Amino acid sequence: MSDNHENVVLIKLSSGEEIISKVNDDDEEKTGKVVATDVLQVYKVNQNPFALQMSLQKWLPYTANNAVSIYFKHVVLMEQVDSELEDYYNSVVKAMHGDAEEMHRHTQKHVEDLDSLRQEYEKRYGNQNSLSSNTEPFTIH
Repeated sequence: MSDNHENVVLIKLSSGEEIISKVNDDDEEKTGKVVATDVLQVYKVNQNPFALQMSLQKWLPYTANNAVSIYFKHVVLMEQVDSELEDYYNSVVKAMHGDAEEMHRHTQKHVEDLDSLRQEYEKRYGNQNSLSSNTEPFTIH
């Protein structure tokens, strides 16, 4: 992998996990690690030797960063995938990013709705922090 571009590869880790990811092979030898983006974990649905069924899911679902560094000491195997698996991977990644964009649009719509409700409330009742003007702030212990 020295074409200096992103490849979709299968990485088998020393932990036994198999992941599929885009990797940029710019500085692999210099850094001792590979930077992987859009990392998906391979889940084998069955072990039938004649018909492999698998699914791909986000490897680290609770991370905000889309790229992770994987040190070579943890890599057992790293090989480019065939075109059929690459197409499947790309469709999963596209759907995953599409869902995030749709979720952002949906959330933005709710924020706008709440903002308009707040503005309507302020028009009717003024800019008050409480529902009644004769209450004072207090702390419950």
